[in-house]
Amino acid sequence: MPRDQIIGYHEACDIVITTAPTAIAREQLEACGVTDQSTPLQLRELGVYYLKCLGKIPDFLNGNCPYVRRSFPEGLFEIGFRNCVGLTRIGPIPVVVGNKKLSKPAYQSLLDAVVSELASLIFGHPQPTGQNIQRGEPGRDVAYLEMCFIRQALSSEKPNIDGIAASILANPHRKFLLTRQTQKIEDVTDVDVTAWQNLGSQPQYLASIEHNASLQNTPLGQALKQASGRDLFPRQLTIQQKQQTLDTPENRFVKYVLTSLRQRIEGFRRSYDGVGGFLNPDLDADLAQIEAGIRRFAQAPLWRDVGQMRFFPASSQILQRRDGYRQLFRLFSLLSLRSTCVYDLPDFSRIIETKDSATLYEYWAFFVVKGLLDEKLGPGSFRLFYGEQDVKERHLPEGLVINYNDDVRLYFNRSYPIPLSYSHKLRPDIVIEKGPGHACFRLILDAKFKGKDAGFYGTEEDDGTIKRWNDQDIDKMHTYRDAITGTSGAFIIYPGCESAEFVPPDATFPGTGAIALRPADGARPDEQGLACLRQLIDRFIKLPAQPGASG
Repeated sequence: MPRDQIIGYHEACDIVITTAPTAIAREQLEACGVTDQSTPLQLRELGVYYLKCLGKIPDFLNGNCPYVRRSFPEGLFEIGFRNCVGLTRIGPIPVVVGNKKLSKPAYQSLLDAVVSELASLIFGHPQPTGQNIQRGEPGRDVAYLEMCFIRQALSSEKPNIDGIAASILANPHRKFLLTRQTQKIEDVTDVDVTAWQNLGSQPQYLASIEHNASLQNTPLGQALKQASGRDLFPRQLTIQQKQQTLDTPENRFVKYVLTSLRQRIEGFRRSYDGVGGFLNPDLDADLAQIEAGIRRFAQAPLWRDVGQMRFFPASSQILQRRDGYRQLFRLFSLLSLRSTCVYDLPDFSRIIETKDSATLYEYWAFFVVKGLLDEKLGPGSFRLFYGEQDVKERHLPEGLVINYNDDVRLYFNRSYPIPLSYSHKLRPDIVIEKGPGHACFRLILDAKFKGKDAGFYGTEEDDGTIKRWNDQDIDKMHTYRDAITGTSGAFIIYPGCESAEFVPPDATFPGTGAIALRPADGARPDEQGLACLRQLIDRFIKLPAQPGASG
């Protein structure tokens, strides 16, 4: 095999990464001067590569390995990273996957935007009880989503964990405690009424004094003389004092949260030790940085005077409003109250672990549509449709629905039966429905993020920019429109440059088309594509309330 076809070698695992499925022996590696891989491999997202095991097949290649496309005899595997971007691993070998359509910073900004929207959807601050969501069974929460929330809240957002720590340590919540202490009479500087009341029940604190002593001539001495007939004066008094303390329910809560977060992160990272590295280094590095910040915060002297949390102070205004406290309160509530069934959570492991940019784009497009409906109709309420839960699948069989005013609903990945087919259902990405269920009409929006060798749109520049849609995708929109009852229009949403509408004869609303919607800086949709999508949704919302009235 030519030396230029060998792109990676790992001696401990005895594997070789090549660009061609040519047989290779260990002796050839030595002859070519191939050494153990120490730097990350630079691979293309649409490239096809081959992994050859020179000895025993490593454990990380057994089972459902995300990058293995095909397996061949004698330890040969075809591998690829379609639609991926950024850092990952082939077993212990670090890999940098280049994606022309989506850079690593753009991917991260999209992921942060999706996680932020998902968090807002699941948890409505300041409502500590969250939304109308049902948790999964104990122990069935998906760790990827949990770590994604933690990274978003403590690393990507401002303030991060260090900013949260600075806010709390600069202004920790204190409360005053009223205590009673017995002091010598000569040390007492302030006396309240209760001190005199207690004196009557504490005769042991009274002492005899000499007749005509100066103390006997004081008002207190005279009062005691009149009451007891004896010359008495107090040696000690039990007085009330105000004392500040940091041992508050709010600080106990923060102390508990810090311990809980550290345990969650440690357990998550520990679960990947020694398994060959399916945890991408970006996530691992971010979590390590967060963990270090939590440890620094937890070592502050403040916590020495703070006890263990006995109850969750959910109604505390300090937790809901004060900087530092409210960020941790929101994160804790989100982690505690989230549903494991909001989305098809294997998607999250895909977009975080293998950086599936197509799935990420689909989620992002859904939240862009949701934002436009929120803008037009006000924030919607949501509920979940549940089917029988398969222990091997964690998904919503009927998808997520958000209900708006004017009898408008937004669905994510809802399945629709086909009247003339008994073999399968259609499941478009995004559907807007208007009107009652038996007589509603629909606008279908299907997210597409593909390039060469993956359902190519038709025109792609050298830098990965997609210029135009693929006619085959428009054909699929015709299928949606014809097969799903009440569909007024079906459009692809894709990160391209050209939009189009195709209006059927004798109709006023376009039946099919394409919306070019590209993520801009900070994961904001580009203005031109957003305006096009907003106009389409506005026209759909204004359609007459009969499914056939649009033509």
